[in-house]
Amino acid sequence: MFDETKFYDTVAVQKTLGLSYTVLAKWRHYGRGPAYLKLGTRVLYKGADLNEWLERQRVETGALT
Repeated sequence: MFDETKFYDTVAVQKTLGLSYTVLAKWRHYGRGPAYLKLGTRVLYKGADLNEWLERQRVETGALT
């Protein structure tokens, strides 16, 4: 979903995943959500970290037969 070699700001992550700024901020505060970099007041997410985090959110369901 995300280019693994690029960095994304919170606005790009919000738009792509359909999350609010508040949700991302709360996840950072409580140590949840994807790994991020903090550069001064700027928050960046590495594409590889976002993809890894998204894969961990995957839920396998059993098929009913």
